[in-house]
Amino acid sequence: HEGKDCGYLSVQPEGPGVFHLQKIYVLPGFQGLHIGSFLFRHAISYIRSIHPEPCLMRLNVNRYNTRAVEFYQRMGMRELERGDFHIGHGYYMTDYIMGLDIA
Repeated sequence: HEGKDCGYLSVQPEGPGVFHLQKIYVLPGFQGLHIGSFLFRHAISYIRSIHPEPCLMRLNVNRYNTRAVEFYQRMGMRELERGDFHIGHGYYMTDYIMGLDIA
């Protein structure tokens, strides 16, 4: 943003016709400037550039992070399923697995 690093995006193939949005971060000082929306749209553009056929973009988001869940819903994503993923020592990641069809 205005020549300054402000965020990070990572997308990777997950399977035939499925891509996983691994990470989308915006540094706190840049939040509220629509950079997250810009990065999200860039992820879609990137996927379309390497996979012109219809496909699915998925991501995991913590069910209790309502701000993030609402952001992804505004961007058109929908809940596909829920997952409780054991990460060790009795701790779990409690996620929504969300998806967006990309045509």
